[in-house]
Amino acid sequence: MTKFVDGSPVMTLVDKARLSNALGLPERSLFIHKSMAGELQNLPPEIQKQFFVFENADQLKAGLRDLQTRGGVGEIRVNAPFLPGGGMSGHGLHSVNIRMGDDGQLIMDNNWGTDKDQVISSDALMLATNAERWGNTKFRPEGPNPARPGDPGFGKPTVWTPDGPGTGRNPNEDPQAYQKRINQLQQDRDQEIKNKIEALQKELKIQPDLQKELTELVQERTALQRANADFQKAYKTWLVTKSGDEPSLTDYLERYRLR
Repeated sequence: MTKFVDGSPVMTLVDKARLSNALGLPERSLFIHKSMAGELQNLPPEIQKQFFVFENADQLKAGLRDLQTRGGVGEIRVNAPFLPGGGMSGHGLHSVNIRMGDDGQLIMDNNWGTDKDQVISSDALMLATNAERWGNTKFRPEGPNPARPGDPGFGKPTVWTPDGPGTGRNPNEDPQAYQKRINQLQQDRDQEIKNKIEALQKELKIQPDLQKELTELVQERTALQRANADFQKAYKTWLVTKSGDEPSLTDYLERYRLR
């Protein structure tokens, strides 16, 4: 494909498993805590076999040990705000590489850069991987923005979303701040597509074969604007009524086939 898709690999668990399977990566190399394993239900066997579901650190280490004897390196889903130094704010669900050192230490290789790599304790990693702990102050470490009962945004952030920057409401983020941030993200994406359209329009004068790509970009921008407008309208209504589930931008992107 030559068409720009996204500035970040926003992927669901199923997306990652399909990619893992297609690349021939070892089975049971994608690690996920049991609290989020509901996303794996009713999936084909070739997808499920890529996952290792764990409940505690001992199970995780056993799975990593088995994987490393088969020559693999693990990938694990975490909620970034709950990693050490996350400050209870940040990008939300994220995937990092994970392996065990010779001394049994858990070593996390974060694709945000080497300065985000760290040796992490079992307790700290369980906090970042177990969705049941994200709404419970008993397990929260002290930090610059520890949300507590009564604070804006206290409770579980959105879980059932793709991993990637901006997915879900952060734990210390109130609904209005979330709505504003999502709107800004969509405006930035719209501007990026607009810039590409303008660049293509200039190139079109000397390369007529670019017309198809230009048409697709214009359609994508229109669909993106409609998806964001529909989401913002639904979210404003939900903030008033609090009726039903909290609207998810992901649902509206899927509706317009932007995911």
